[in-house]
Amino acid sequence: MNTISIKASPEDVFAVFSDPERYVEWVVGTADTDGLDADWPAPGSRLRYRVRLGPVAFSDVTEVVEVHPPRRLLLRARMRPFGTTAIELALT
Repeated sequence: MNTISIKASPEDVFAVFSDPERYVEWVVGTADTDGLDADWPAPGSRLRYRVRLGPVAFSDVTEVVEVHPPRRLLLRARMRPFGTTAIELALT
């Protein structure tokens, strides 16, 4: 688990998480996004993203599993062929 201290309200930080266009700013390694669901971050909504590792690029999907604004966002990010990972964002 990583902990980061930000001098902003949970509402302001959650607003960044709620904007799928800004996914590349807070998910390490993400190069760009496309195929965004209009209702992001509603449970079940998804976005396509691309990760670049040097000359190699992978594309896949991140899906919202749970959302409790403005305190918690739980995502499932797929990265085939490597599997999936959970991204949990908890604001206090």
